[in-house]
Amino acid sequence: MALALILLVSAGLLIRSLIRLQSVNPGFDPHNVMTASLDLPDAKYSDPKKAEFFRELTPLLNALPGVQSAAAVFPLPMSGDEIRTSFQIEGRPVAKSDEPHTSIRGVTPNYFGTMRIPLLQGRDFTERDEAKATPVIIVNQAFAQQFFPGENPVGKHIQAGISNGGPGTAPMREIVGVVGNVKFEDLTTEFSPESYIPYGQLQFGSVTIVARSAIDPQGLAKPIASVVQSIDKDLPTYAPKTVEQYLNGTIAVPR
Repeated sequence: MALALILLVSAGLLIRSLIRLQSVNPGFDPHNVMTASLDLPDAKYSDPKKAEFFRELTPLLNALPGVQSAAAVFPLPMSGDEIRTSFQIEGRPVAKSDEPHTSIRGVTPNYFGTMRIPLLQGRDFTERDEAKATPVIIVNQAFAQQFFPGENPVGKHIQAGISNGGPGTAPMREIVGVVGNVKFEDLTTEFSPESYIPYGQLQFGSVTIVARSAIDPQGLAKPIASVVQSIDKDLPTYAPKTVEQYLNGTIAVPR
């Protein structure tokens, strides 16, 4: 009876912990969002062509029946991918070894709206934020609170140590907005400094499409693949999954 009581109490604590974990707000709305990944080969797509591909693709995705909004991102939250870089804050020079770090995401316009990540200050990215425009960046609330406490970070400048031009070519970027914090790795991790750069100014070959649906998102997998191949018949999509499936995968072990 004593052993059974110990097992019962332990099971109750584990179940309560799982329920508490499932109730954690990831910072975005995972419901009814379909994703599909694709790789734009460098041999066929230069950086300008990568950006042009998504400028052509996004309106086609938005025109699909049931799609409320669509965008693209890399890395996708909860996918297990991560890009981190050091950065400098304008007017606050430090030694290279003392530079702070931030996670970096490349996103197309309306990514925050599609994932329902709240814009807290400033503005979202637009199609005008392309390669020849003023270099810009959006940071999350944790970034703003850690590096600009008591200040408005919008209008400040940072130099993230990443660019398509290679080492030493990273431009100073103007912070144009602040968005809400997002759980990118899993639901147990603390919020950390995150930065977003418009895809027109930082192109990745691997990208994930996100499409919010008014209907069952599973039905969007084939239409998304068809739209991609209407632009490039040799370009397949892969790993079609809902954002909820990615989210559930992060709590599979505790479950």
